[in-house]
Amino acid sequence: MLARAHRGEVRNEAEHAEPSAGAAAPSVEPASCHGMRLPVVMTVDELASLLRVDRKTAYAAIQRREIPGVRHIGGVIRISRDAVLAWLGQGQGRAARSRRSP
Repeated sequence: MLARAHRGEVRNEAEHAEPSAGAAAPSVEPASCHGMRLPVVMTVDELASLLRVDRKTAYAAIQRREIPGVRHIGGVIRISRDAVLAWLGQGQGRAARSRRSP
């Protein structure tokens, strides 16, 4: 069944149906926060905008392992939107770090 989206776009409702109860499928569509559209995988600049901090502050927090969902891919840093939003929703400050064994 086709439906009109908010901007006059036509979309297929079956493709955008809500997951059934009990299904924990991650969202692949951008989420909105502070009027921003957030992709599933964010850049450091997008993280800094979300947290409303300077870019250098975001990099420093990543280096201190305070931000959850960070992945280093080659020389690029990417951050999981869902991990960061869950962390912010918990409101517990720093993300838990894994401890290294000696």
